[in-house]
Amino acid sequence: MLLLKNVARKPETFGRYWRQSLVLSACSGSLLVVIFLIFSPVQYGWVLLLAIACADLICAPFIVLCSHAFQAHERMGWHSALPAINAFTRLMAAMAFWLLLAEHGIGGYALLHALASLLGAGLAYLAVVLLLKPRRHPFVWSIGEAREGTAFSALWVTGNATTELDKAAALYVGGGELAGIYAAAYRFASVMALPIVSLIGAIQPRLFRNDSARGRLLWHSLVAIIGWSAVGGLALQWLAQFIPMLLGEQFAQAAQLARWLALWMPLYALRMLGTSILTSQGRLAMRISIECTGLAAMVGLAAWSIPQWGAIGAVAMALGTEALLAALAWAAVAWVQRR
Repeated sequence: MLLLKNVARKPETFGRYWRQSLVLSACSGSLLVVIFLIFSPVQYGWVLLLAIACADLICAPFIVLCSHAFQAHERMGWHSALPAINAFTRLMAAMAFWLLLAEHGIGGYALLHALASLLGAGLAYLAVVLLLKPRRHPFVWSIGEAREGTAFSALWVTGNATTELDKAAALYVGGGELAGIYAAAYRFASVMALPIVSLIGAIQPRLFRNDSARGRLLWHSLVAIIGWSAVGGLALQWLAQFIPMLLGEQFAQAAQLARWLALWMPLYALRMLGTSILTSQGRLAMRISIECTGLAAMVGLAAWSIPQWGAIGAVAMALGTEALLAALAWAAVAWVQRR
């Protein structure tokens, strides 16, 4: 995120922040691997644990870093392509395991998964080096950047939690069957919301630059995401009927939930745009506070609505949380603008 912000403002600093990101990713990834190995159950075997750590603590964050490097240069095709390439290599590993190595069990699959992730990370690195051509630069790090990086890390946690904690809450309060049905419906809604995520990712570098065209950019973006929310919501109403065909009749109720989640899309779009504006203005603590408030509200709504209404209560939890987050985010944006 530091690379994205600083390179979007000053593209000539790419070499410096690329080197900084490489060193810090290697150090933090190695530390996380050690922590993971210390706290993991030994009975699963060191080979399996190392394979999982390699794939998800080293390779996956590195691919995100490479993707952000392209995002900082507003090359959104490659920004989106790198995670897709990694997903494709992992899919090929799963197919190879299924066809050739299934008798080796989970340990064999974990090794293939790690090798596929290493291949994806290597391709991502080559793409950055060959296409963006970062200049050689010594490693530079400051206390101010450490503080800002820590804030971005906290923001990453709260941002991901707002889209993942709802499934855990549904599981804890409503049980496995309800959580599975809700998660299936939510994933379908999330797929329909991908154009919103892509648009906000595309404008984030320009928001960081804070140039004279910012107001027009925000207005056009707001119209676009609300427009897609309406189109995507209508499409979701129709596509929901295919959920039982794809996942089985036990997920028939997920079709009903998906139709209700069409109302979630505009709220999610408004929240994402509002929090992105706060991020670009350096209001990281404000955004983190808003998202923590939303997480607390989510837990409270889950405890009240799911016992009352079951699966529909899980949808009410999602809608209520996103409505609160969107309202708080835009209230914060308005307050910052007045100041």
